[in-house]
Amino acid sequence: MPHFSQMLQSWQPFYTTIATSSATLMGLLFVSLSLNRQRLDPHGRIAARRTFGNLLDVLILSLIFLIPHEHPFGLFLALFTFGVSRFLSTVLEAVHLAKGRGWIEFFRCFALHIGIQLILSTGIATLGIAIYRESESALFWPVAIVVALLGSASWNAWELLFKE
Repeated sequence: MPHFSQMLQSWQPFYTTIATSSATLMGLLFVSLSLNRQRLDPHGRIAARRTFGNLLDVLILSLIFLIPHEHPFGLFLALFTFGVSRFLSTVLEAVHLAKGRGWIEFFRCFALHIGIQLILSTGIATLGIAIYRESESALFWPVAIVVALLGSASWNAWELLFKE
């Protein structure tokens, strides 16, 4: 276990940088949306909520890894709980999104947004299990999750900027 803890500690500068960046981007998004609030239609509100949610997910994930002297079980518990709660909230969002929409529009939105969120939420919960097993390769998984979340947030921000 000391070796695993040392490896986890060596990742802390990465998570500090990611946490700071995502918090900064959340603040910029908040200011931008506040200044352009009258331009937001229902589609824009959904894109804004997803963008903010993705950045918040990156921040929370980073903060979980920044807990000092974390043991694998505590990290597992935090990651698994976070992943499952994100999965359930995404399912609720999908149910809400299905109301009043045609099947084609729902599946398009599901493929672009909801499906990605479900996969990432499952990845976070699975990451918790791998960390509980002290898999050293699991320490590299969050990089892919963070990149996907930031990519999704960027895509949503792009949609907000250039909405039709």
